[in-house]
Amino acid sequence: MLPLASNAVIEVRGGERPAAYKLVLGFICECPHCRPCLACNASGGGCLFDLISDPHETTDLAQRLPARRRALHTMTRAARRYSATV
Repeated sequence: MLPLASNAVIEVRGGERPAAYKLVLGFICECPHCRPCLACNASGGGCLFDLISDPHETTDLAQRLPARRRALHTMTRAARRYSATV
């Protein structure tokens, strides 16, 4: 797990089926000329992206992969608790 900010985390897995998922909580407007801004509601679980198959983060997978979203949401909360103690 790699915390990017207080509102984003990336999980990278290697092996035969490598994966890189990014969970974003809050409002994303990194490149308004590249794509529409997204509202990734933290209470709703956020937006989930597969960075390998969708490096431009255009498809939110939160509804299709709820277990992965929940796991990353749990990791985000843990990272926030940890950073509050450091």
